[in-house]
Amino acid sequence: MSSAPHSASPLVSIEGYRHGRVPRALREQQLLDVAEEVFTELGFDGTSIEELSRRGGIKRPLFYTYFGGKEGLYLACHRRARADMEQCLAAGAAEIDPAAPDAPRRIIDRVIRAYFEFIATSPRRWDMIHGPGEATAGPIADEVAALRFQTVELLAAMIRQHAPAGTSEQAILAFAHATSGAGEQLTRWWRRSPDVTIDQVAELGVRYVWAGLGQLLESKPR
Repeated sequence: MSSAPHSASPLVSIEGYRHGRVPRALREQQLLDVAEEVFTELGFDGTSIEELSRRGGIKRPLFYTYFGGKEGLYLACHRRARADMEQCLAAGAAEIDPAAPDAPRRIIDRVIRAYFEFIATSPRRWDMIHGPGEATAGPIADEVAALRFQTVELLAAMIRQHAPAGTSEQAILAFAHATSGAGEQLTRWWRRSPDVTIDQVAELGVRYVWAGLGQLLESKPR
């Protein structure tokens, strides 16, 4: 059984490529790996292009060429991290036949498990989304908030698929936001509880989320 995650994700390697011959896609991933590490350690305000260049042994102009500067680089890191997380959630839901009699409960179980598996294998990416590196003000924070609502919409789509006919959109979105918030806070606790295994935190998450979502999915529409 895995305990609460503390390790970082492995960095992309460009070994074997001659100078100036690294494919752009691979180079971009390398830049994002370096930036992700620095942003989660120093925060958005505390990170400079100079520090990014020093840590990665990468020439400063590359960050501007590929991302337009620190702001664009930060958003690229955030988009990648959130896209990876959303892909894990969607893949977890897709493992369950939606026509099965107990599909809603099994999907919730699998999605929550997939969520914590993502955190266990990619803790730095979760930190990029919700941790100390997060930008908290200005246009960047506004776009980050929009991306967060995108994840909520993914959860809402899963709820919508199994909600009784006539369930209000307001209720679906409210439960999706509540589920997202519960997952975030439960993760913060898990990251500070090294003795709690992934099995334990996933089981606690399912119990809590199903206590709310179950009454919505199994109730008469309002």
